[in-house]
Amino acid sequence: MHVSIVIPAYNEAKHIADCVRSTREAMGEVSRANPVVTWRVVVADNNSTDGTGELARAAGADAVVFEPVNQISRARNAGAGEALATVAASPEHWLVFLDADSRISPGLMQEMLGHARGGRVAGGAALLRFEPTSSFMRLAEPAFNVILRVARATPGALIFCRSDAFVEIGGFRRDVFAGEDAYLGYDVRRWGRTR
Repeated sequence: MHVSIVIPAYNEAKHIADCVRSTREAMGEVSRANPVVTWRVVVADNNSTDGTGELARAAGADAVVFEPVNQISRARNAGAGEALATVAASPEHWLVFLDADSRISPGLMQEMLGHARGGRVAGGAALLRFEPTSSFMRLAEPAFNVILRVARATPGALIFCRSDAFVEIGGFRRDVFAGEDAYLGYDVRRWGRTR
């Protein structure tokens, strides 16, 4: 199994190094526990002007690609294109899209890989846990996650899918400026029902 972690980033100098480092640490633990899992971190620099790409390289990103058009769908697709140029699309190649201000834990990745190995899912997303910066955020988190579950929505903070599904549906929709994460979840779900 191969996992390509794609991190789209526009002017994320404040977050990108921590995101790349924490992703590498989490995936390092995962691959030590599961030697058959290989992985790669790809950052898609979405026309940043603050050195995001250079910071990502310095933090250990395996590849940094540049997308000149400022649109999250394009950035996500550019990163996936780099991942797919290295490892062909297949049911054993999973794409994980992680926002630059998000962090993953080894436990979360193990759980995701467990679902992936089970062969019953084509993709999914994680519920959100906010940094407790205010009492409002602590109160909003459970309500927000209930809404996500009921709506079966895929928040962009962490989305994963089979790479062959991603290729067949055409990736993230480029005709939307926002909500591309929800559309990808819908498209992957529809694709999975045909299998």
